[in-house]
Amino acid sequence: MSAVRTSVPCQELNRLQLNLHQQTFSQQYSSIYFARLTALRPKLLHAARKKWPNHPELNRVLDVRNDQNCWVIGTAYMTSNLKPNVMDDVTQLHTIITASEDSPYVSLKDGDSDSSGIQYSLEDNYGRVDCAGSFMYDAGVVTGVVMAALGHEDEAGRFVVIDVCFPETMTQSDSIPMSIDPKEDDAPEFMAVASGLGLSNDGIEGIGLHQVVDYLRGILPSISPSFDPTCVKRFMILGNCLAPAIEISDSSTPSVPVGKKKVKRYGYDTSSYNPNPTIQLDTLLHQLCSTVDVTLVPGPYDYSTNILPQQPLHPALLQNAKAWIGSSLQTTTNPTWLSIHDNLTLASSGQNIDDLRKYHPYKSSLQLMENTILWNHITPTSPDTLWCYPFTDKDTFVMDELPDLYLCGNQPKFGTKLIQSQSKSVRLVSVPEFRKTGIITLINLKNLEVRALVFPRKLDNSGVATPNVE
Repeated sequence: MSAVRTSVPCQELNRLQLNLHQQTFSQQYSSIYFARLTALRPKLLHAARKKWPNHPELNRVLDVRNDQNCWVIGTAYMTSNLKPNVMDDVTQLHTIITASEDSPYVSLKDGDSDSSGIQYSLEDNYGRVDCAGSFMYDAGVVTGVVMAALGHEDEAGRFVVIDVCFPETMTQSDSIPMSIDPKEDDAPEFMAVASGLGLSNDGIEGIGLHQVVDYLRGILPSISPSFDPTCVKRFMILGNCLAPAIEISDSSTPSVPVGKKKVKRYGYDTSSYNPNPTIQLDTLLHQLCSTVDVTLVPGPYDYSTNILPQQPLHPALLQNAKAWIGSSLQTTTNPTWLSIHDNLTLASSGQNIDDLRKYHPYKSSLQLMENTILWNHITPTSPDTLWCYPFTDKDTFVMDELPDLYLCGNQPKFGTKLIQSQSKSVRLVSVPEFRKTGIITLINLKNLEVRALVFPRKLDNSGVATPNVE
């Protein structure tokens, strides 16, 4: 008798706030900073008053004193020698130059923050004050973080920061992974999470993805006799289903001499667009949706908007798989809030963490994810160095509530950590790129324990590629 896979409920939350039905870019980006400060100020007031009960509280950053330590709430702004400045680009070159994908904004030498020209300022609705000292950088602060700072004014009129306070406070953390023990749970319910499939025209990822599909169908050997693939109730893809776009040379097309107008073609130009990766994605999703529920989150290399929040993939791109939308295929925004098996889940394709890493290159993905929890904000560097929509009335990236499960895709390596704040515990999961690692993450939805499922790139002696759990 064949096994039957059941479903677990998965509901997308905050869809109305993250969906951009009417896109207008005539408004200024300053509104999003004001909305962010207004939203996080009440929580910061409570945390700072509890942390510094014996120090005076100031209402404006312009009121800092030089005779005693005081604290004030504001939005941090960070500059460095390598950080891109869009105003300089427009003024000097009349265009916008985007920094290379992996280029950091700082270049620290021997741990000296001054070598990169790092400077901070703190601003609120009334003004801005320059900050002195390396405490803010050592505390992991980046542009856009709403925080409370304790310090005093020096002779140069700068605010010397000696301590900081964030909206959340972590009490403890635990990085011990799970162990799959059928005795602990007779009927576990897992969600498999992958990112960075990197479909392209070279076929490198084909073997691994076929293994994934066959494994979820129950064709490949299982992890252990006691582990049934039907325990995987949902498969989530966290962005970058497609590989980075490259220009394709077409040897059959004659070159156009300089000064001559290129002949107009009807349809798409094979020198600038290759439909094969999209067709592969459509086929893959069609196969997966026939056997398991799939949640699809767009990434920076996928055919979605470049600014955050990225919009769901258009059904027209999925000629076959679109028939499953509304049943076993769920397309969401990036980032997205989900309720999966009563677990409040925050999922991102990784742009927010990748941009934070450019400010702090030596921090791990889990450390940066924990910082966003401390700051109560998904992507604090937006809109400064990470493009986003210019919201006016509300900053939709503020965490009004902490998630139970926080997923971040397209990271350098797999990792998981359980952190405990004053309000609740949060499970952090760093999901690596499948194209480079062959790793899929398994999450037990009943206790949020995590393991890595590794699909080997080579066949064993029997001619079968058997996945294993690390």
